[in-house]
Amino acid sequence: MKSPHRTLHYIEAFDHFELLERWLPTLACLQNWQITCHLGETYRRSFAARYVDTSTTFTGPRSSTHWAHYLQTLTFDIEDVVVIATIGRRPRYFLPLIGRVRYYLVLHNLNYCFNQSNDRDLSSIRPAWYSLLNRINQPTLRRLLHGASGYLYPSPDLQQVGGSRCLDNHIQHYVVPFSAQSSVPSAEEKIHAPLRIVVPGAVNSCTKDYTLLRELLRKLAEYKLAATIYLAGRVSDQRTIRALLRVAATANRRHQGALTLQCYPDGLSPTAFANLLTEADVLLAPLRRTVSVGGYRETIGLTKVSGSIYDAVYFGKPIFVPSWYTQTEVQLCRFEDVDHLISQFKVIIDRGSLPQATYPTHTNRVLHDSWLAVLEGSSAEQPP
Repeated sequence: MKSPHRTLHYIEAFDHFELLERWLPTLACLQNWQITCHLGETYRRSFAARYVDTSTTFTGPRSSTHWAHYLQTLTFDIEDVVVIATIGRRPRYFLPLIGRVRYYLVLHNLNYCFNQSNDRDLSSIRPAWYSLLNRINQPTLRRLLHGASGYLYPSPDLQQVGGSRCLDNHIQHYVVPFSAQSSVPSAEEKIHAPLRIVVPGAVNSCTKDYTLLRELLRKLAEYKLAATIYLAGRVSDQRTIRALLRVAATANRRHQGALTLQCYPDGLSPTAFANLLTEADVLLAPLRRTVSVGGYRETIGLTKVSGSIYDAVYFGKPIFVPSWYTQTEVQLCRFEDVDHLISQFKVIIDRGSLPQATYPTHTNRVLHDSWLAVLEGSSAEQPP
């Protein structure tokens, strides 16, 4: 008989708390599981204040304590489970867990994780630095990967790629959606005037195609489509944001357009971000096909996912993505080019309502059952 006091230890040693924001409501409702989140000090206080009425606990190292030393001091019961949400470039942090507890790794930068030498990004401005760091990290990362009980992927597409590259037969491969739809919008949800278009994520030309966005600004003004575009993330690329603001101002003057571009140089608080996306009409993901992560080229949709997709799922919003984006289990609005995107926005504005955004493969029940499959150690479907 299984113990009623099993604990899931969720470890986030870095600053990537989007997953915990989306997963914790489901994890906190799992029967017979105590949830302990190991976080940095600042985020620990924030989460603890919001989950005072649950059995979830929040702990972590003191500011002067190294993560590896902290994890070495933890004690585990035989049925406890650990989930490492972010490996980052510090796989050595987690070596004290090997052989002591059943642990799972969340994987979504697969070329980096599986050291795909053909996909190294030699165009980096610091290739020698990346090369040295990877030579140091890769043996440690391989040990961490080999010692895991399983890997968690956000999509079946990544699960298939990860399964084909993993050489360890004992590893189980699970799909755990990065978010579930919190509410289902009405079939004919009315739009705002002007149309509210939100581009989630940091303003960074390394990950987004701002050439496409500049052309979109020109076309919206040219066709006099009333719209406000919100760049909902911290501005890490000042040159790009200045160029976008100039394009929007020039296009409005030339065409007497009704276009507004809103940015947030210091980013948004979690509450402000949630409010902005709740009030959005549509989301837009002007993705680059490949991005560089840790000195490796990752293919969006195949070896890495776009977090914007899971923003759309969580807030129940339609999202527009380039037609090449390969993820298939989520219903997406695809566009071939800027003209195609403009034509779809025009239809929405003319109708005054949105297409219904439903994500049946990303419900709370699916997320709940996905986590139970992992925690109960049931056999996962092995990818071909």
